[in-house]
Amino acid sequence: YSWYLLRDSSGTILNYIETELDDFISDTKEKPKKTISIERVFNRALAQALFSGKRSIDTIDLLLSILYESETPSFYICKKFGLQRETLIHAEMNENY
Repeated sequence: YSWYLLRDSSGTILNYIETELDDFISDTKEKPKKTISIERVFNRALAQALFSGKRSIDTIDLLLSILYESETPSFYICKKFGLQRETLIHAEMNENY
């Protein structure tokens, strides 16, 4: 997958994940919980992968699925960095063909 899509003028979403979210996760004492949103994201990603003829879920499938969950912090972070479904779909199509 072309990770250059995750760049923006103020840095990268990957840098944000590695710094800000890593600090947040390491400060949290709670164990992650399985939520309905998480289950929907993985089910949607799996369906997307299967309909695309894949045998497993790729990162792009998860990102696309996250971008359908508009009421989540993950969606907010993706939007904050300008990551859009259409851009990912276009990149995936170009990479697969």
